[in-house]
Amino acid sequence: MLLKKLSGINYFVALIILLGIVLVLGLISFILVASFPGALGTAPPRYEIKEVYDFEPWSFEINSLSVSFPEGGIIIPVFRDNKQEAALLIGPGEYTDPEHNLPAEKPLGLYLNIDFDIFSELRGDTIFIPTEDAVVKKAALDVYRRQPPGLPLHWQRGIPLVFHPEKGALYYYFIDAEGNALMPPVIVEPGNKLYGTLALYALLIVMALLIILIFSLDYHPSRYWKFIHCARPPWPVAAVAAGIAAFALLSELLPALTGLQETIAALGYAAAMIILIVLARLKIIDFLDFGLRPDTFRHGYLMVLAVAVLYLVMTRGIPGKPALNGVTTLIDFLRLFFLVALARELIWHGYIQTVLGRRLGITPGIIITAVLTGMVHYIVLTVTAPWMLAYPYTAVETFILVPGTALVLGLVYLRTENILSSTLLHTLILFLPRIMAN
Repeated sequence: MLLKKLSGINYFVALIILLGIVLVLGLISFILVASFPGALGTAPPRYEIKEVYDFEPWSFEINSLSVSFPEGGIIIPVFRDNKQEAALLIGPGEYTDPEHNLPAEKPLGLYLNIDFDIFSELRGDTIFIPTEDAVVKKAALDVYRRQPPGLPLHWQRGIPLVFHPEKGALYYYFIDAEGNALMPPVIVEPGNKLYGTLALYALLIVMALLIILIFSLDYHPSRYWKFIHCARPPWPVAAVAAGIAAFALLSELLPALTGLQETIAALGYAAAMIILIVLARLKIIDFLDFGLRPDTFRHGYLMVLAVAVLYLVMTRGIPGKPALNGVTTLIDFLRLFFLVALARELIWHGYIQTVLGRRLGITPGIIITAVLTGMVHYIVLTVTAPWMLAYPYTAVETFILVPGTALVLGLVYLRTENILSSTLLHTLILFLPRIMAN
């Protein structure tokens, strides 16, 4: 509807309107960031430990959690940027928390992430002495190495994000007898920051879509594009698209099922492409080009760079000097481009989105493709890390970042008719955070 209205007015006026909306949304984003510090999340920090300590009998209470170590135990303070952020407590303890479910088994210990000033109050006069027993120290360090790297890592398949608890918030989980984390964790934090996070990333997606429209205001569908969308495919072709979406899900599960790197998913996508090519040769499906057309190869790259910069600034702030490592950096970029981004784009937007658009209409096609992408991500989380679904910030990636970014990538392809442009954006979203210093 917006595009139809804009197409009916002067190009320059439409450009000014869209730019004005983007500027207003950008201002709102700055206000939200100032109002909800930390709502955008941060890059995964580097945690470090400096010493392992013995502590004497110790009891403390925080929120509804009561903890007692009548025989003392071992503590490993965890630091981020030379400031203690968490502590791993190991020893025979007693725990009560009437507001949250505790593990049925006897925990080996507790991982506690709280503000340092609050931790100092809990510690009180309790004495920590460096552990001298090498065997005990080694066993404690082995338990520490089995723990997740600090707070939960979100959107690992895009820009990894960590959401640090607010001052006064509580985050903890228990450790089983083998030293493994008992998930999900317990988080006690006001919901205001979560709402701010949801709003900020929703604004990111909307601004990205508007930037695409700004760069493609003069877009007119090619004759080929009009032709294939006039030829409505029969339901069996749509059923094939649904089957290919299921195949894409299996491809995304391959890394978790095999324990190999993310690029192994490219094998699944390659198999899906082979199946589609065979079906096209058998005349079961038509118009199979995956978005690879020589006449559109030059379209959309400036647009892609603008959207990629927006993503980088909204998730990492003003970037510093890029950390380039010559051939290694180039290989990493090419690996992401061909084995991750291109594999996904050819199937999801080159084929599935196009078929759904031809069958149901262009707008429903792009929206349904985005929803399917979000569903795939949800299922992958359910299989690989189900406890993450109980963590509130998972909603940000499941309902906004993943389907929203799929919508952005789908619109890039729709407005450029060039799968390489959406592939480049997909690659930059994955690649830039890896090389840009904060």
